[in-house]
Amino acid sequence: MSEEPGAAPACRYSGPQGTCDGSGRLRSEIADASHQPCPACATEDYLKVAKERAERRQFRLRGCPCCPEGASGLDIWLVLLEIALKSNRPATEAALPKLGLIRAIGPDQSVVALDYR
Repeated sequence: MSEEPGAAPACRYSGPQGTCDGSGRLRSEIADASHQPCPACATEDYLKVAKERAERRQFRLRGCPCCPEGASGLDIWLVLLEIALKSNRPATEAALPKLGLIRAIGPDQSVVALDYR
């Protein structure tokens, strides 16, 4: 199967959370991470999910190397943000202001406000 002229090349992202299936979703051996947005080609959606995870008090994907046992929402946000930046810096920088204020849960259960506006 060949790509259409002018079409963007299929995403080939592969990272700690899985491999892009070419449609902007990750395939993963981690059941809870399967079908999550790809940080390289669906960056804004990926960061929206990362924000939701950071703002939850007790979020953890079973078996996910990005969300180890005892990680706070702030820890998770920083790891997922780093993955997004490494995967697609321009799209990450464009998406952050749209996310606005992130209220990540810190290690002591306090809220840590991160303002990207």
